[in-house]
Amino acid sequence: MKRCSFITIILFIVSSSVYGQSFNIAKKYRGDPFFSNNNMLELEHDCIRHPDYWQDEDEKKKDDERCPLNHLTFDFSRLYKLIVKNPIAYKDNNIQLRLSKSKQDYDPNEDGGEITLSLIYQNKVKDKIFLADNFFELGEYAVGYQRYYIAPSGDIYTILFVETEEGITPILRKHYHIDTNKMEFTLKEMLISAADTHFQIIYPTQFNVLTEKLQLDYSQQQSDSCQEEIKDGEYHPCYLDLYQYYENKLKQKLQNQSFATLKQKMDSICLTAALPVYHKDIFPYLSKMMSCSIQQFKQEINQPGKN
Repeated sequence: MKRCSFITIILFIVSSSVYGQSFNIAKKYRGDPFFSNNNMLELEHDCIRHPDYWQDEDEKKKDDERCPLNHLTFDFSRLYKLIVKNPIAYKDNNIQLRLSKSKQDYDPNEDGGEITLSLIYQNKVKDKIFLADNFFELGEYAVGYQRYYIAPSGDIYTILFVETEEGITPILRKHYHIDTNKMEFTLKEMLISAADTHFQIIYPTQFNVLTEKLQLDYSQQQSDSCQEEIKDGEYHPCYLDLYQYYENKLKQKLQNQSFATLKQKMDSICLTAALPVYHKDIFPYLSKMMSCSIQQFKQEINQPGKN
């Protein structure tokens, strides 16, 4: 039995080395592991602020204590000085992971500005992603920042936050994996919180609208009226109603199993849209995705033999 267990361990070690590369990222560059397993829905609830937050010290203390973002162990502001001294977060014989700060706001004495992560192979930049930013303005009453974590497995998690007087809200979470075969940061999953709705994207075949709002009794006249209100390139609340209306209409014409397979096929067509990188990209992205999905639903509904 002991010999069998020993062989099992050896096989596990060998398979790990064959099928996956371990990235020994220096601790000072890893980011905070909290972002590898957090739930955006929970964060939205935990980081909301009481109406008396700014007037009542006791309420402020309770709200700050409840929000896990106030208890992170990683100092993101320290990154900027570290990048100046040594931007290399990981290095082996052929691959480097290098952090860099945007040139337009480069100042070694400032702890803000966009930080990117580059994948370098044989001294050539193969891919690059927006990794972090300690502070950026989003109007008179809102600011934003992005946090991250790079796991030894090569999984990278980024999360973009918006902070207002009402609290701190995660709006865009991404999960990448370092693909050493393609030499790129492959996006595996994305979660968007916008317009009181959550959108889950699992690449390359799933676009899921996570909402309790249902418009199953929506009429054709209402859908036509809603369609007229939508302007190209702009996100409109009507998109959600139209999406659910046509999705349900197609479901009624197909078996559940057939619908799931067809839905993935349709989603894969729409998921070729350019990805959102910054806060300003989110609603244009959702507009394209919802418009494409609705169009796919309509085409399938009108296909011969599906009426």
